[in-house]
Amino acid sequence: MSTSEPEASANQRKVVVAMDKFRGSASATQMNDAVTKGLESNGWSVTTRLISDGGEGFRSCFEGEVVFISAPDAYGTLRSVPLTISQIQGERVGVLEVAEIVGYTKSDPSSEEALNASSRGVGVAILEAEKLKVSSVLLGLGGSATSDGGIGCFEILKANKFSHTITVATDITAVFSGAIRYAKQKGVIEDDLFKIEDRLKELAMFYKNECNVDVEQIQGAGAAGGIGGALAVLGAELRNGFSVIAEATEFDSIAQSADLVVTGEGRFDLGSLEGKVVSSICERSGSTPVLVLCGEYDEDAKDLFSVRFPQGKLISFTEQFGASRSLEYPEHCAEEITKALK
Repeated sequence: MSTSEPEASANQRKVVVAMDKFRGSASATQMNDAVTKGLESNGWSVTTRLISDGGEGFRSCFEGEVVFISAPDAYGTLRSVPLTISQIQGERVGVLEVAEIVGYTKSDPSSEEALNASSRGVGVAILEAEKLKVSSVLLGLGGSATSDGGIGCFEILKANKFSHTITVATDITAVFSGAIRYAKQKGVIEDDLFKIEDRLKELAMFYKNECNVDVEQIQGAGAAGGIGGALAVLGAELRNGFSVIAEATEFDSIAQSADLVVTGEGRFDLGSLEGKVVSSICERSGSTPVLVLCGEYDEDAKDLFSVRFPQGKLISFTEQFGASRSLEYPEHCAEEITKALK
């Protein structure tokens, strides 16, 4: 695991920094570095943790040999995909990230491309991992550009009789039909949402008839446009993505013994409170105060956050520095804010 844990003097204030990405502006590592720089200049003893909810950045949280395999992206283009072979509890585990397989390789897909984006590449990548003699596959399930209900992935694995253990780290808690809530952010236009809804209903029935598994009863089945449900039908274990990382990094004990935890993400909205990094950190930090830095926030999400996490404080870069600076220079914003923390 990629971590940093300095020795603290007896009178130093201890802070844990575990930032999420600011999509399109800065990676989690870059945000961790910026916050750390600000805090250390103010005398804090900083411990950093690379954290993921199963989405973008998940694979990078694991140390090991990085190899490259080939798999089609969401739009059918064959691409090189990184896979980390990590020793986890004495086993050789292949760690993959859906965002690196069928993620946002097109910034502005057409409505047809968004509607037909396929999860087939995920199945191909899992089969390629098997060839590397791993004992199991750990898959970070978030950041996909797909809303196909996982059928592309299902068909590939079903046809090739993949037999290894698959553990899926999901970034949301939504059941299978809940995938519809994320379709628009993947480029699906309003007029096509009913097609996604019908597709999910038909596939839920298909999975139940085919494998006797009701994906509407499984939390996380709606992750990555329904890939979570497809893999659950094939026997994969679905786990909360943040929990997988937190256990491996001993996050809970470190956060609960600190004086402060700092986390954050680019946009804080209601989805942030559904098993995502920020809400998970708040839940697992106990009574330790949590500072959440974000580019901007949704008012309803802010209100719910305040009720759910009274030990938390939310700061918007847009409010402090304006939208342009917040978007272009989130690292500078984070450093400036944390320099002033007492």
